[in-house]
Amino acid sequence: IYGLPHQTLESMRRTIEHVIRLGPDRIALSVLGYRPDVFRHQKGMKEEALPEIDKRTMMNLEAIEAFLNAGYERIGIDYFSKKTDMLSIAKHDGKLHRNAQGYTPGRVTDILSLGVSSQGRLFEWYFQNHYTEQNYYSAIREGKFPIMAGFHLDHDLLMRREVMHQLINYSELNIPQFEKKHGIQFKEYFKEDIELLEETSNDGLVNVLDTEIKITPLGQYFHRNVCSAFDILLRKGAEYKHARERGYEKKPIKVG
Repeated sequence: IYGLPHQTLESMRRTIEHVIRLGPDRIALSVLGYRPDVFRHQKGMKEEALPEIDKRTMMNLEAIEAFLNAGYERIGIDYFSKKTDMLSIAKHDGKLHRNAQGYTPGRVTDILSLGVSSQGRLFEWYFQNHYTEQNYYSAIREGKFPIMAGFHLDHDLLMRREVMHQLINYSELNIPQFEKKHGIQFKEYFKEDIELLEETSNDGLVNVLDTEIKITPLGQYFHRNVCSAFDILLRKGAEYKHARERGYEKKPIKVG
C-alpha cells in the first residue's frame, strides 16, 4: 500500500526492494483509501501526515517500473504476477476476471457477501450489506438479509459491464466478436460512449479502430478513465448532481 501516513519515496523504495527479494507469486499494489468519514479507525490518521499527490504518483510509477523490471507481468490496473501464477495464466487464456476485491483467475464470478459492509454479486444482481454492526445484526435477528441496497442490471448494463470488463482486464475489445455475440452494431449502439472516448483518444490513452478498442501503453495508467466512457450510471449520477447544484428538481437513480 502506498500513500500511508509518513511514508516517503525512500521508505517506499525500501519496501519495494523487500518485496522483490521475497519474490511472491502475486503482488497487489494499492493506494491508501483515506475515508475517515466511513472508516472510524482512520480518524487516528492525520491528513497532513499523508504524502502529497505528486509523491503518491511517483511511488506508484516507481513501484510499477521496479516490478516489471523484476520479471513480473502487469495484470490490469494494480496487480502483478509471475508468468507461472494463475493470474497470468488466466489472462493469456482469456479467463481473467475482476471484482470489487481485485483480479481473480475467473474460476467463479459470483460473490456471496458475509459481514458488515461487504458487497455481493449474484448473476445480474449486486448487493451492499449494512455498514454498521447495529443495523447488520438487527436485520439478522429479524430474520432478514442484512442488505441495505441492491441493484439489478438490465441487458444494456450487462453489455456495458462486459465492455468495461474486457478493457479493464485485457486493455482491448474485439468489436466484431462483441457484435456477433450481442447482435448489435457496436459503434451505432455505443455512439455517445465512443464520442466520450474522443478526449482520452486525443490524449493518447486509447485507440478506437474499426475492429477494436485498444488501450495504449500510456493508457495503462488510466484504465478507469477509459472505462468510464461506457459507465452510463456514472454519467446519470453526475447529471443528477449537477442538476441538484443548479437548483433543478430531478428524480435520483433508483438503486434498490
